[in-house]
Amino acid sequence: MTKSIDMAIQEYRTSGDGFDALFTRVVVRVYEYPKKNPLCTEEDCAEFLLSFYPRIKNIILGYRNMGREFDAYLANCLRWHMKSYLGWRLRMVKQDRLLLRESCDSARTGADDASAGEETPEYRTDGRSRIGPFSFCSRDGVLHRRSLGRFLLLALKCVDDLDDPTVGRLSELSGFSRDLFFHLIEALRVCMRRRSARISLLRERRARNYFRLRLLGEERGSCDDPDRAARLERKIALEKERFRRACEALSRVPRSPSHRDIARILGIPKGTVDSGLHYLKKFL
Repeated sequence: MTKSIDMAIQEYRTSGDGFDALFTRVVVRVYEYPKKNPLCTEEDCAEFLLSFYPRIKNIILGYRNMGREFDAYLANCLRWHMKSYLGWRLRMVKQDRLLLRESCDSARTGADDASAGEETPEYRTDGRSRIGPFSFCSRDGVLHRRSLGRFLLLALKCVDDLDDPTVGRLSELSGFSRDLFFHLIEALRVCMRRRSARISLLRERRARNYFRLRLLGEERGSCDDPDRAARLERKIALEKERFRRACEALSRVPRSPSHRDIARILGIPKGTVDSGLHYLKKFL
């Protein structure tokens, strides 16, 4: 006969053994709890377990028998967590619908612009696309050494927009060693890893604030209660300020690597990077 969870907890506190089996039994109960709710599916069981999983150990260790069994204590914790989970799922559904509607609107606008007519890209007579007026070739068709260096600076400055096939084409075009080119690109990406993580975090924060603002605006538009409308107005004002601060913080983080980062990777003075990119911009 299987022991009750209360007996298993008492045995664990007495001997210190059996925690893994106890933890597994609680995990199974947490997974099966959403099945009691008609709004939840099998996928919700997994999502609910993932969101509740970090709390299970503290719930087991923090339980004290104060005239209430562990099953009742766990059911109370799960009930409150289910309310939070359903609210989060509802917000995600509204956010997905809003995103889908905006995507459809932007696609419709793009189709209208395309039908209005766009400039056709020009091609050379030899069949290759015309990249632009900038060329690194001299009159005899040999690349200048200075132009090669500036070409490398330009590629490193645009490291966020380069994928592996593009890097390979650039190495073939410039004559640089492919391994060297990839090594420099990867070293610069590692150098920018912390900055890229901060940009991703700020973008997620801006997106959350944006969707909250849109959902509050839709709720305010359909609200007739004056008191609730006033509360929604205050929430909208607060969310606008948060969205403004998120956009401002994101605008202060540079997207491309700094000249100092490029100079450190190449082992050259920062002034060399400054002057090389300045002449490139001036020539272009």
